[in-house]
Amino acid sequence: MITIKTNKRKYFKQYLNILKPLLVPKLSNGELNILAELMYLNYKYKNIDVKSRGKLIFDYDSKISIINNLNTSLATLNNVITILRKKNYIKANIINPNLVIDPDINTKLGFHFIIEEDKVENTI
Repeated sequence: MITIKTNKRKYFKQYLNILKPLLVPKLSNGELNILAELMYLNYKYKNIDVKSRGKLIFDYDSKISIINNLNTSLATLNNVITILRKKNYIKANIINPNLVIDPDINTKLGFHFIIEEDKVENTI
């Protein structure tokens, strides 16, 4: 097992970086950074109902926080959010449920491979 020292904000970026080769569709580094920030905010407000949480995550103050943390512009952030919507990482201001993680619980990342026999087609 590999141990990674982190904090809760960095955890989401590190998590996505580990999974980046497996994510479909692929994320650019900028998209990954912004998605990680959105995932962090989703975690931060996890005790608020999903609909209200979505409004809070995507409100102007949250966007200003993201652009300050990532040293980017509001235009870039809005463009990336649009791209993340098109790639189905965000839908109706809700983070894709497959990306809703809680670093208080999910501190281990593992893989379980199920190997199936290759199917051989009969060409005769």
